[in-house]
Amino acid sequence: MTDHRPPHEVSPSTARVRASVGAAVNSLAGAFEDGELAFLAATSKPELPIRDRVAWHASRSLGDEYVVSREWRRADIAILRGSDVVTQIEAKAMYSFDVLQQGGRQAYLKRMIADAVKMSALARSDRYLLSTVTDVRGNISESIRKYVVKYSPLIARAAGTHGSDAVQHLSRQRWSRDLEDTFGGETAVTHVEGGRVWGLEVSVDVFLTGPLTGEEHTTASSVALEASAGLT
Repeated sequence: MTDHRPPHEVSPSTARVRASVGAAVNSLAGAFEDGELAFLAATSKPELPIRDRVAWHASRSLGDEYVVSREWRRADIAILRGSDVVTQIEAKAMYSFDVLQQGGRQAYLKRMIADAVKMSALARSDRYLLSTVTDVRGNISESIRKYVVKYSPLIARAAGTHGSDAVQHLSRQRWSRDLEDTFGGETAVTHVEGGRVWGLEVSVDVFLTGPLTGEEHTTASSVALEASAGLT
């Protein structure tokens, strides 16, 4: 049957899957026990547990008509309808100190551009990029500074330079701007309070970018040029 919808009008099934992806990310705000995400994010990058909660929520909401797969071929998350892939999601995890500096942001943007291109090669589908930015606030005691809390020196340096309260605001502002400049379209931000662990307050900003339009193919070179010229 010929589809007579206008080019930019999506089918009800596509709209349903897109809504499910957005709802799955929004659900992260209540997906962890008190202090659980603080523990996970302070001791290691929380990309995998966050990705898995998103996949599980989407699987439950979409029901038996769809299959939500983790590590489908080389995609972090894929949503299939029968044998057809309708959505792919790639995730990247970082910390607020990573995205305060231009060099850190550009390094992650290049990886995300590569993920976007990889998804295009795997299947024709909706593509999303999920990026998480962890922020750790408070005094990291000496007993856990070296081997327990990840990247303690860099966390302390960022807080010393910008002020602990300003680090998260600045990182969110700069990362949101660069995602928009690089990929266009819409990025939704979900703030997830992780709670407290060892006297530290931990939270994670989750950025959902997409569905992608394909513009990353043309922005890859400009990102590299701007980084080398120090324009961002």
